[in-house]
Amino acid sequence: MNSLLFRIIFLSAFLISTLSASTIEISAKLIPRILFQSSIVSDKKTVNIAVVYTKNSLSKARELKNKIKPNYKEYSIDVTLVDAAKSPFKFDKYEGAYIFSNSNIDIDNLVKEAKSNSVLTFSDSYAQLKQGILFFIESKRKIVIHLNAESADRSNIGFNPTFLKYVKRYDGK
Repeated sequence: MNSLLFRIIFLSAFLISTLSASTIEISAKLIPRILFQSSIVSDKKTVNIAVVYTKNSLSKARELKNKIKPNYKEYSIDVTLVDAAKSPFKFDKYEGAYIFSNSNIDIDNLVKEAKSNSVLTFSDSYAQLKQGILFFIESKRKIVIHLNAESADRSNIGFNPTFLKYVKRYDGK
């Protein structure tokens, strides 16, 4: 009986860690591609991405930073870890920001700062998408990119129309 229980616990832990890792890997591949579908990086050679973390998500933040490749086509990508505890948030030198979900992060101020600096925001939480984050990348059975249409309209960031065909829009309803 103990052997069976141990196997179930081990298998559950393995599946959860594999699912989490695959979400980070998928996000690491898609974030730069989504950035290059926007009007933000059209004339820049270096793209800066902030990975906002809390104490609970530091290991995932480091993993995401390490998985984002430093080059994409002719562009250079610089990823910086930003501690959410050190507010106020300043995104004036970033084109993109990935925010790990946690109840300790002040999403309203973060979204306001990102919009004022035309920063594309990404999250691992659908709830944060509803709060104003621009993109949520869902990877369950298939990969779905969710876009908060209301936030995108207010941020005055343009996107490639072909890219928008593959995005599922959230309209606040």
